[in-house]
Amino acid sequence: MKQTLQAKKSAFEKDKFMMKTKKWTYYYRNNLHKFCEDYLNINYLKLFQIILLTMMDFSNHFMFIASRGLGKTFLVALYCVCRCVLYPGTKIIVASGNLNQAKEIIGKIEKEFIPKSPLLNMEIKKINTTGSPYVLFGNGSFIEAVASNQGARSRRAHIIIVDEFRLVPKDIIEMVLKRFIASERTPGFMSTPEYKNEKEKYIERNKEFYMTSAWFKNHWSWLSLLSYAKNLISDKKYFLCAFPYQMAIKEGLLNKEQVEEEMSESTFNQVVFEMEMETKWFGQGKDAFFQYDEIVSCRNSTDIAYVYKDIKYVGKAIKVLEKEKDSFRVLAIDIAVMAAKKDKKNKNDASSITVIEFKKNKNKIQKKVIYLENFDGKHGKLQALKVRQLEKQLEIDYIAIDKNGVGNGILDYLLEDIIDEKTGETYYATNCMNNQVIADKYLGSNRFPVKNIYAVDTTPAANSNYAFKLKDAINSNILKLPLTEKAFDELMQNNKEYQKLNESQKLILKLPYIQTTLLQNELLGLNGTVDGNLLKIKESSTARKDRYSSLAYANFFCDFLLGDKKIRRNREEKKEKRELLFRQPKLRK
Repeated sequence: MKQTLQAKKSAFEKDKFMMKTKKWTYYYRNNLHKFCEDYLNINYLKLFQIILLTMMDFSNHFMFIASRGLGKTFLVALYCVCRCVLYPGTKIIVASGNLNQAKEIIGKIEKEFIPKSPLLNMEIKKINTTGSPYVLFGNGSFIEAVASNQGARSRRAHIIIVDEFRLVPKDIIEMVLKRFIASERTPGFMSTPEYKNEKEKYIERNKEFYMTSAWFKNHWSWLSLLSYAKNLISDKKYFLCAFPYQMAIKEGLLNKEQVEEEMSESTFNQVVFEMEMETKWFGQGKDAFFQYDEIVSCRNSTDIAYVYKDIKYVGKAIKVLEKEKDSFRVLAIDIAVMAAKKDKKNKNDASSITVIEFKKNKNKIQKKVIYLENFDGKHGKLQALKVRQLEKQLEIDYIAIDKNGVGNGILDYLLEDIIDEKTGETYYATNCMNNQVIADKYLGSNRFPVKNIYAVDTTPAANSNYAFKLKDAINSNILKLPLTEKAFDELMQNNKEYQKLNESQKLILKLPYIQTTLLQNELLGLNGTVDGNLLKIKESSTARKDRYSSLAYANFFCDFLLGDKKIRRNREEKKEKRELLFRQPKLRK
């Protein structure tokens, strides 16, 4: 009898415990923010984060466009933990533009969530942050980070999360990541006789989450966003929202002064800021002259020239780019002489330098952009000195410079000897090759100077020609541009010397690729309108086109050089003539 009463009491206590568990599970599943407070000891969630957590759990298709500083990775990691604990047996796959980015979510769980929650620590059976990172829960749930490539096949998941999905090729998402979606999660009770015929009522739909910052409207990710926007107003469980940087400032996640300082910097780019911070998708207007796909297809070069001090600073992480045999190097500069001011509406006053290495093999023409630099305008003599320094360090054959306006002043300095006051080195003057009026202003000490300066004409007709030639070089894939930053990061993942560098050193190596993206953004923001028989290229009131101009000048001169055989024959004499300094001889009678 005593054993019977004990058994009944035990069964009663068990039923009571299970009833409480059922109620609390139901409560927490419908109030994830309270679960974060009570179970994970995270009681500092902002209102917008609570709303997003709720909608992530409610929606089957979730898309979030976030500005920098909003804590997107933190939010995704938090949802993954909540879901895995509250829904035993949940399988979550996290993918991103690269594996390291996907790893950050596992890192958040390990370094931020587990130390705060003893309960979560007991719940997790195993966590691995190296190789293929994953988190294995005691209830059978798991979170796994994978690379977004063809090698990521054969996984199964109830939820896929693609971070920075704009960086993931569309075919990888469609043919690999979406194929991870398996049959829905099946709790044990659904196998019992009483629920056997009611599976449809309790079925849990699988989920797809996509997070990113804004990008270009002609990219496939924009079309995906429009699809979500259309389904958002239907009865389907789709969710889409975007929060700009003002939300992060309002909630104390981002410092207002930091944003203001960024906007006042000379390297500030309006287009990049609008995309990354204001969550505005940058669209090509109907008059856009350059197309995104055309430019990106040219970004496949790793041939970058670095100046002496940078190569010395980064050590053995890169190989010095040797100048190819029978090639020419052209430096083009678009000049500004006044630094950009904080209160100026039009910021078209930065000097831009582009170097192209040009070569022709039989009938094949190759143009590679190997160096890019942008800087605030400064004294003309200092800019002329910089050109001469780069001419020596990068083995430049020709210099193309705007002969009109402020460029004319820089030309004058190039026509006289320049002494570097820091090193004492003398850079002997060169002369103009295509304009006798300019050539007659020569004041250098060498009576037989090398003529390697090309004075660029900037009449409406000439500018129209430069634009068409650059468009043709891009469309025909003759012009090679440096890789995207993402491609550069992937390339350097296995470079041991690069991984040893500090962040400042890594930035030096990455800067040309960043500069190319800024160039790309400039090109996409240019409109082409026809006036009579001429094309006019115009930027928006808040944008620049200095990078475009220097690239267009360099590209044009390469074509000019190709058509002038006499110039190419005389190129080899340049170095010898430069060293030949002597006085005019006196003839004896």
